Amino acid sequence: MSEKTLDALLVGVPKAGTTWLATLLRENPEIDLPEKKELNVIATRQGTFKRGKTEPNLDDYFKFFTDKGLNIDASIHSFACEDAPKRYFELNNNLRLILVLREPVKRTFSHWKMIIDTQEDAKFNSDWSSFESAWQDDRLRADSLYATSMKNWLEHFTLDNFLIINNERMKSEPRKVLSEIGDFLGIAEFEYNLNPKQLANRSADRRRPNLVGKVMKATFSLIPKFIKRPIAKRLQKRGIDIYSTKLSSSETQNIELSNEHYSVCSETLSDELERFEEMTGFSTKKWSDELSSRLV
Repeated sequence: MSEKTLDALLVGVPKAGTTWLATLLRENPEIDLPEKKELNVIATRQGTFKRGKTEPNLDDYFKFFTDKGLNIDASIHSFACEDAPKRYFELNNNLRLILVLREPVKRTFSHWKMIIDTQEDAKFNSDWSSFESAWQDDRLRADSLYATSMKNWLEHFTLDNFLIINNERMKSEPRKVLSEIGDFLGIAEFEYNLNPKQLANRSADRRRPNLVGKVMKATFSLIPKFIKRPIAKRLQKRGIDIYSTKLSSSETQNIELSNEHYSVCSETLSDELERFEEMTGFSTKKWSDELSSRLV
């Protein structure tokens, strides 16, 4: 059994800017957030489709950390995982939980669009070509049921364990958000290198690899980690994804968020937002108003 511990968890949610946040937090020498953002070891919900079936191996889990700072995991599907709260509580009952939320219909649409752009649904013998059918699948819907998930977490942790962040603030006042996170974690102020490109959540970043891209990816995977790690870091800081260039990838589908998408899930999500605000005191009024206005 490992004697190490986890200090904080970037608990959720997908498509809310958590990759940008994790990339920045890695710059801080007081933070140890593994290069593999989503470790997907503790929770049984391990990504959109994959589900773990065994108890986590903590010795293997803590090999991801160097212990040169606060150990932070960024397995963002944990928030919607029914088994995660109890498992993380047993790991550290004073765990600090950073929860980044996004207006839920936009989050759901972006998540769905990512899956159909990458064709990940087909890899798991599913068909999400229709937003309506995808919404009926718990593997998409659960990540947007904020109240339902929060209720599970509050059975083990208190609100004091949580820092809840509206992802819109990460675009409008990123330094203030990062300062709040530092205070929450109990670490000193740090001057992060904010790159506007990293703030963008572009569909171009999800372009499907073509034959050239697949060959590049396979070739790059053969390079030893100690060689490719500094290269990958420099490219990431510049907002460059070599697999998303026109040479190495194909165009994604051009689908825009519309009132029809809101009509599919607004009733359920309006109730969730109301209950989440009652539960946490976190204002969801702007999001609720957006849902209502889209249905007029």
